[in-house]
Amino acid sequence: MDIKIKNVNKEEWDRFEVFCKKSNRSRSEMLKEFIRDAGKFEAVLETELRMKAIIDDVIAHLDLNTQAYLLNVKKGILPMIDTEEENSHEVFNQP
Repeated sequence: MDIKIKNVNKEEWDRFEVFCKKSNRSRSEMLKEFIRDAGKFEAVLETELRMKAIIDDVIAHLDLNTQAYLLNVKKGILPMIDTEEENSHEVFNQP
């Protein structure tokens, strides 16, 4: 099938041509790839949103665990553990 595109902005077309040249692909090849991959965007977006939700959940649980640990340290149930990592200046100190 042949497709003709009308009324394309000159600056946008020029950027597209530069992109194609940098990618070592013809305009036709690049447009075919864009059309072929167009349906994948929704699946990628859904996956990214699920991953973000998982990461947010993990962070929330880590925060709760930290709060529980510090509460137990404050009550004297657990000892305070001083940690220092190479790339971190944060050290846990007993409140």
